[in-house]
Amino acid sequence: MIAVTEALGIKPCPFCGEYPMFWDEYDERFVSFTDRDDCRYYIECVNVGCACNPCTILFKTKEEAIEAWNKRVKETEE
Repeated sequence: MIAVTEALGIKPCPFCGEYPMFWDEYDERFVSFTDRDDCRYYIECVNVGCACNPCTILFKTKEEAIEAWNKRVKETEE
């Protein structure tokens, strides 16, 4: 597990605004989503106050997991 997600360029959870956890270990919960044994990276919101607790599926690389987590349907202009 890697907890310093802000330093990796990972955006906060889109539902609660807290920074998620970046995991670098295989998780059996995702076995039905991938048939690749070499996938081990995923990002998950672990905030107990989050109404959704979203997470990505398992990815082969850190970069793929970060790209998937950071993708938003519509970016707002500030």
